[in-house]
Amino acid sequence: MKEWFDANIRGFVLKDIFGMSTPALIALIGFVVLGVCLVATGKNKKNWNARSLSQAALSIAIAFILSCIRLYRMPNGGSVVLCSMLPLIAFSAAAGFGRGLVACVAYGFLQIAQGAWIIHPVQGFLDYIASYAMLCLGCLAPKLPVPENWKLPVSCIIAAFGRWLMHVIGGVVFFSADAIEAGQAPFVYSGLYNLFLAPEAVLCAVVAATPAFRRVYSLMQKSAK
Repeated sequence: MKEWFDANIRGFVLKDIFGMSTPALIALIGFVVLGVCLVATGKNKKNWNARSLSQAALSIAIAFILSCIRLYRMPNGGSVVLCSMLPLIAFSAAAGFGRGLVACVAYGFLQIAQGAWIIHPVQGFLDYIASYAMLCLGCLAPKLPVPENWKLPVSCIIAAFGRWLMHVIGGVVFFSADAIEAGQAPFVYSGLYNLFLAPEAVLCAVVAATPAFRRVYSLMQKSAK
């Protein structure tokens, strides 16, 4: 699989445009599109203001730094990292669905720029855009019918499940050959493989439940108003 990827994707014609790699170009285009969306919605101060933009940028930056702390690297893509989902989930919970979605999608493009494992545009969308977009499900936290201290931890599990589901769909559609080689049904194989997200989801929920992080989240909520 890796040899096919190197031969067919890394050598794709976009690599020669402006001397940029395909993932870098995809990320650049994505950031331009997001920038246009921000400009288009910037007239509504309830959507974005300087404070919201700074919070979103800080959440993305912290998430990216944490994503570089790899606890375990999976053999066919994916890593167990240190709570990289939590800043984006917390921002989505504090700022709401719209702003959270923009921040999460921007983070997905940033991950593509860092170096993406893409064998098909749809697979790339599922694994890097749709999957990280699911982290904006953290916006459900204020509405969950659970005690206040448990709302953010539970939303971490919900958001992680959404991300897992996107990865599983991509795996079923585009990596079924690996499942057949392993003698398993594609859904079972992809579902089990992508359980590498479970340790991070649990870590995010545990950290989100701590008094220290609850104070941080409370400040984010006040700033988002």
